Order: sequence, then C-alpha cells, then structure tokens
Amino acid sequence: MVNVPDLFADFKFASYRELRCTLEITLMETPYRVELFYHYPNKTNPWEVVIYLRESGTWKVVSIFPDVQEQKEESALRSALSFIQGGKAN
Repeated sequence: MVNVPDLFADFKFASYRELRCTLEITLMETPYRVELFYHYPNKTNPWEVVIYLRESGTWKVVSIFPDVQEQKEESALRSALSFIQGGKAN
C-alpha cells in the first residue's frame, strides 16, 4: 500500500484528499451517492463527506449539505446518512 503523505512530500499542494469510500443508496426511490474523503493536511477534522443526488441520469452535488468535517470516519458517514434520511437532501 502506498503511503500517501510520503507520495506528496515533494509537491507543494495546498490540500489533498483521498477517496476512501463510496456508498450508493436508494431511499424512497431516490438514488444518492455518498463519498467519504480523508484530508491529509487537516489533522483536526480529517474526514469530509460529499453527497450526490441523481437527477435525470446525472449525479449532482447536494449544495445544501452542511460542511461536514469530523474527527472519525463513522461520524462523518452517520452525519451524511442522517441528512439524507431526514429528507433534507431533496
């Protein structure tokens, strides 16, 4: 397995993240995609979530999703799933 922080040591990127998990779920016939990213430079809240909603055959980012950055992977995923289940992502 590649040590990602070492891989980028010679580059001067302001930020970089790794996609760790993609979930595709359907709730009441509405398809969603949840992507979980790990932000290497952000040691305080390294986990970030992006939610997509499928409309007319295209995945679109849910722009009203709050900026979720958590210290733990499970917390970030649970925040996203709670947001979807609460009906706020439609």
